[in-house]
Amino acid sequence: VEDIPKEGLLVKGERDEIWLRELFRGQKALDFTFITPISFQLRLTRSNFLVLVDGFIKLNLGLTCSRCLEQFTFSIDHKFKSFISPANFHKLPLEMELTKEDLDMEFYSGDTIDLGQIIQNQIILSIPFNPLCGEECKGLCPHCGINRNRETCKCTEEEIIHPRLLILKDFFKK
Repeated sequence: VEDIPKEGLLVKGERDEIWLRELFRGQKALDFTFITPISFQLRLTRSNFLVLVDGFIKLNLGLTCSRCLEQFTFSIDHKFKSFISPANFHKLPLEMELTKEDLDMEFYSGDTIDLGQIIQNQIILSIPFNPLCGEECKGLCPHCGINRNRETCKCTEEEIIHPRLLILKDFFKK
């Protein structure tokens, strides 16, 4: 932290998939694969011990569509700002209310900031909760299971609805 000059420090580079896999090594089963290397640019500026990281990351991930379960390429071109503060958790009360600004804050311990951790957090935050191969994705047929993007099934709505629930089908039409 003390090595960051007043005018700021620019850290940019590119890392390969091996570095990315090593960065996520401690994570349990990943729901994505790395397709391309990551390009990043981070500008660090500090005020005393508070550090502002203004940067961007760019890479491609392999994700599974949440509707049709097909693999697709997801491009991340993500700009972000993050505040990093020294970790002084022992001075905090047991219960406290967080503000929106607190959610944008990250922490470092000692006198070194782990830029890999910042990059890892930004990759995770860039991945959609329900990834879709496309907004027009039709998904899987809930009855026969075929991919509706590739084929058209002959399932009728009555076959899809469980027989015990058919009585509720017209409930709101009255």
